Amino acid sequence: MSNVHGLGQYRNDDNNNNRRMGGFGGQANNQRGADAFGSQPLLGGGLPQQTMHPRKENFWDSLKFACCPTFTVASFIFFITLVDILMYITTLIINIAEGYDFDFYNFLGPTSVILRDFGMKYAYGMQQNYEFWRFILSLFLHVGILHLFLNVCFQLIIGFMLESYMGGLRLAALYFISGIGGVLFSCLCSPNFDSCGASPSLFGLFGGIIALVIVNWKFLGEQSPELRCMLACFTVFLIIFVLIFTMASGQTSTTIEFSFGETDIFGNLGGLIVGIFFGCVLMPPLRGRGATQRGSFEGKVKIFGIIMTLVYFVLHFTLFFTVIDTRGDYKP
Repeated sequence: MSNVHGLGQYRNDDNNNNRRMGGFGGQANNQRGADAFGSQPLLGGGLPQQTMHPRKENFWDSLKFACCPTFTVASFIFFITLVDILMYITTLIINIAEGYDFDFYNFLGPTSVILRDFGMKYAYGMQQNYEFWRFILSLFLHVGILHLFLNVCFQLIIGFMLESYMGGLRLAALYFISGIGGVLFSCLCSPNFDSCGASPSLFGLFGGIIALVIVNWKFLGEQSPELRCMLACFTVFLIIFVLIFTMASGQTSTTIEFSFGETDIFGNLGGLIVGIFFGCVLMPPLRGRGATQRGSFEGKVKIFGIIMTLVYFVLHFTLFFTVIDTRGDYKP
């Protein structure tokens, strides 16, 4: 196994300095991102750099070391997680102030009336009243504390891993574009059901991991076929997991209720698709300057990602505003 290397070992200094857009933390955060990627166990890196003796670690240090070794407050993922939590608390406060009972199906969940007022996915309003803000605001709303907890856990683990490689600005673009694409796909496939949650964006992050493997497929094959095989197996496992989780959680419908089996499966699938396409555009290649040469594999993948992302949004927005009839399911 001595010939198996981590992805971080192939990331040269030129690529670190020129191919990554800045994060929320400025230059120091960029350097952290450049160094942290090679220590990601999930993506074939070496062991994370341990800053203290294992015997002196407490529970939180061990948890951070195992799940989020690149955790930092100065990051997009930490910022967006705070927004999710604050939005959830705000909806609870307004729910109590307005005199509504908590949602019956979700523990400590605001009612659908409050969630709709705050901007959940509501296809009729988005189509007939052009309430485009719902494409964004619905990503920050959650139907209960369990819904919020699960999304935040996935968001922190996957988000910090990708942000240490991509940088904050690229990750923010992937997060919101894939989220919007997921909500749009849900409006097209299930316009009769309201929904909310960060899941479309989270599945977009899963798509970003798949795009990472696609963008660097040829380069990894040249440098380490063993590592490419390992990442291919990981990607296949990730796709299977996403499909099983999505189908199992959407057993009978795509309604707002999150409790044990009903979620917006079309929003998740749409976020995954856009995450793969747009991730091919944003993902910094490991090759560095070699990836910018005319006719390079990475360049072709980027062009493919741009075309497919544009086709996706043009086609789906056109269908949503010309073919889908939401007036038959009008809910005042």
